[in-house]
Amino acid sequence: MRRWGLILIFALLFLTMASSSGFAQGDPYNPDSLITRSISYLPYRPGYWSVAYIHLDFVTDEDVVYFYIPLRWNSIDGEIYVGYTVWRDLTLLWDEYLDSIAITARTVVLRGTCDLGGGPNPPLNTSGVRRNLIDLRLVITPQASPQEVVMDTVVDRPYNSLQFGLSEGIDFVPAFAKTRFQYGEFVGIEDEFERLIDDEFGLMNFPNPFNDFTTFSFSLDDYADVALKIYDAGGRLVRTLVDRDYDAGHYRIVWNGETDDGLKCGSGVFLCRLAVRGKISYHKVILLR
Repeated sequence: MRRWGLILIFALLFLTMASSSGFAQGDPYNPDSLITRSISYLPYRPGYWSVAYIHLDFVTDEDVVYFYIPLRWNSIDGEIYVGYTVWRDLTLLWDEYLDSIAITARTVVLRGTCDLGGGPNPPLNTSGVRRNLIDLRLVITPQASPQEVVMDTVVDRPYNSLQFGLSEGIDFVPAFAKTRFQYGEFVGIEDEFERLIDDEFGLMNFPNPFNDFTTFSFSLDDYADVALKIYDAGGRLVRTLVDRDYDAGHYRIVWNGETDDGLKCGSGVFLCRLAVRGKISYHKVILLR
């Protein structure tokens, strides 16, 4: 009976150690890492193609001779996807560096093998320092809507999971850090935009959407200083239409879709900001070229 009790205790200890290891599972040395990073924000550009990059940084303290990296990204409308893999530095010296991109499934699998025979190739060992070896180029179509994009690994142990292989023949799951970025978020004025409740000045424009010209209208019940300005989706000032004092009355202001420098704006969503006596009103404007 005592023998079975000892066996049970050892079994429980083994299960506890196996379940608590998580990422960096099976690494016989200091945990190696794969870190993804990107810009935190990309301005909204409807009607235009854009690109963004996901950078893959490796941190190793031993000789890695093989890696298998399955990744998945999210896109609410499918209009943001991985279009190309940029292999850098040491990976270009390996015998095998392959990618498999499935746009519909929103997955990309990266695989590299140091040596398949022939001349020796240098293994991957960064001596514990972050080293950028792979970049993923994200394609953003003209139809993409504002959204958050997250790049994460696909976890499906023991098959199709993130894996590093050492020269000693040991395979393990490295630590992993996912990344995210925001496409098309109002920056700098979003807090005021969230506070918009009622427009007491009747701010509006017609036509909306517009192509060449649109007319803004607003009303004042008393003498006031007025500032009417246009911002792009990135929160940058595009055009100051009005910045002076007005008497009480109803007013119409025309915007020709140009910047303060006389340049034509491209298609997109803009924000008209009306400031009267310290009170703020906003109105969304759509320009279609």
